[in-house]
Amino acid sequence: MMFNPYYDDWMKLELDTAVLEVREAAGKYWHAFEETVFYPEGGGMDRDTGTINEHEVLDLKTEDDKVWHLLDEKIQGRVHMRVDKDQRVMKCQVHSASHLMCGIMNKVYHADTISFYMNEHDSGAEMGFETFNDEIMKELERLCNDYILQDLPIEIIYPTPEEAQQHVLDEKLNHEDLRAVIIGDIDYNMCGCIHVPSLRYLQSFKFLNYEKTTRGYKINFVCGEQLLQTYGKQIKVLADSAKSLGVPQLNLKAGIDKLQSELKASKNEANSWKQQVIELKAKIMHEEAEAPCLFHEFDDMDIKTFQGFCSYFVRNYEHGIFFLCKVEDRCHVMISHSKSFAYPCGELFKKLSAEYGLRGGGNPSMAQGGGEYSEALVNALKALCDEQNQSAAS
Repeated sequence: MMFNPYYDDWMKLELDTAVLEVREAAGKYWHAFEETVFYPEGGGMDRDTGTINEHEVLDLKTEDDKVWHLLDEKIQGRVHMRVDKDQRVMKCQVHSASHLMCGIMNKVYHADTISFYMNEHDSGAEMGFETFNDEIMKELERLCNDYILQDLPIEIIYPTPEEAQQHVLDEKLNHEDLRAVIIGDIDYNMCGCIHVPSLRYLQSFKFLNYEKTTRGYKINFVCGEQLLQTYGKQIKVLADSAKSLGVPQLNLKAGIDKLQSELKASKNEANSWKQQVIELKAKIMHEEAEAPCLFHEFDDMDIKTFQGFCSYFVRNYEHGIFFLCKVEDRCHVMISHSKSFAYPCGELFKKLSAEYGLRGGGNPSMAQGGGEYSEALVNALKALCDEQNQSAAS
């Protein structure tokens, strides 16, 4: 496949050309043209976006040595292509930056490039470092920005295999048409992607973080327009957050720590009041009880509070309980008893579970589970409670 000469100029964004072939696919249309300025995804660089005759290019692919452009309508004849400049600039900056970064890592630290990626808010590469730390990352950032200040040119050449063999492994020369991207003495790589013309167009380079992988280290960075956009969004979030907390931006961490401390204290106080309510409610229920085993349907508790109430009740009062907590169209059933009772909670719950599709289980002294709420289930649970009271009375 011959390389597209338009990919040598990152600012070649518009082109008049003609349709060669159209293929329909799922109500949309793949178009091949005599020429194209659109770059399809490949080589670690994401695809271009833009329009053809004002129709949005929905996707791009390479097939049969042609670049195919997916449009929502079929077009014929002469067309005008327009690549979105902002996305082209950002993608070229990031891809050229990856060559710079990986070239330095290869040359200085002898770390091989494993993979590369670009996201909306950051980019990165997985590199074959045996060890990596903050000091190495800081030094790499300094080196990258020093080279940007030197404004080394990024050259695109079409070498012969013999010329390329002096710089790259033979395994990268397994095709007839060769295209190399050169950054000074830092990087010589076979690459078909679009690049900025020199390092000054990267503007600035910032490493964000890194993490260990099974093959090395994944190192994340931003540069150029992506750096400006990402940091701009982050600064706005910081400003809004600081304003909400009523603190200067640089004191945001202290403000968050204070808020978390206050929330923790409020939560502890709320839990204390909740426990007091549980204890009072249990005391009243015990004092008003007319039988050893009690049935009750709750609709004013969440499941966790309900479970805590049941546990507290049987620990502190000599009763058996057949309780149900209703939450919207679902419910949670608890069958339990204090030590003076002997009815098998697990077996009783199993009967209910089989008939009403409850999910759960338990042991002889406590069983619980949840399922769909129904009046029939409520009546069945109440009947089990009545049976135990009748058995105790006899």
